[in-house]
Amino acid sequence: MFHLAARAANAPFLGIGAMIVVFALIVTRWVRATYNGYELIARFNARERAFKRAALVLAGVYGIVYCYLSVHRYHKGMLGAWDLGIFESVLDNALAGRFFRDYRGAFDHLDVGLAFFLPFWALWRDARVLLVLQTAALTLAAWPLYLLAKEVSGRVVMGAVVVIVYLLYPLLGAGNLYDFHAVSLSPLFFFSMLLFMQRPSPPGRRPPWPTGKAARPQA
Repeated sequence: MFHLAARAANAPFLGIGAMIVVFALIVTRWVRATYNGYELIARFNARERAFKRAALVLAGVYGIVYCYLSVHRYHKGMLGAWDLGIFESVLDNALAGRFFRDYRGAFDHLDVGLAFFLPFWALWRDARVLLVLQTAALTLAAWPLYLLAKEVSGRVVMGAVVVIVYLLYPLLGAGNLYDFHAVSLSPLFFFSMLLFMQRPSPPGRRPPWPTGKAARPQA
């Protein structure tokens, strides 16, 4: 933790995170002193459409702002690591038929998630494409997260609130601006997986994953 805080590049995000925590504690104490639980839930439900619009607007703002910041840091040489160049080499070698190889040898920085970026790299070999796609993947993850939270809670408001919290999470932005990594696809696929596991299977089809009821062998 001390090593993380000592890095100058992380200081703004840690400071923002601390301010968000303090603000959340103040708001929580004020809400508890002003409203009871049922009244607060009723107020949230009455503003369902406003929360949904706020989440949608925030997702658009996040995508635009972080696309700009990622490209801006690229032009200024402030990405923070060398992985972008390594992954560019991996993609170039893959298009030439030399899979899982970069300029330093085979199986260095192996990441099968790069396969999803390969078609876009074939169309336009520019590092900025990878940075924009990384931001797009993190932004699009808000959609399955919204659907998942809405289905679990049964309320549109909770889906919107969870998305707002996700997009305002400081370390999400920190990871978005720290070079390029194919692991940025993880939230999109992880939230989508949980969403499909949450939804019931079509009639007559058995889900491929374990359900809540343990299957018992027939006598």
